[in-house]
Amino acid sequence: MLDHDRKGRPVLTKVPGPRYQRRLARLAFLSPRIQQAIVEGRQPLGLSLEHLVRNPLPLAWEEQEQFIARLAAS
Repeated sequence: MLDHDRKGRPVLTKVPGPRYQRRLARLAFLSPRIQQAIVEGRQPLGLSLEHLVRNPLPLAWEEQEQFIARLAAS
């Protein structure tokens, strides 16, 4: 279902079936900076897996980071 292109970026090879799988697949496109913050435990308090799965995130990493920054400020 998930592969990588020549530059190492994630690429979907087929459309995920169930709704939950489609929601999880979006996490493959999460900004590396956001991923690193989560791994290091530096994510905003309001940021959870549930929040990431239930709320649409922009595809552009910069826009994702702005979205998370707004979450941290609230």
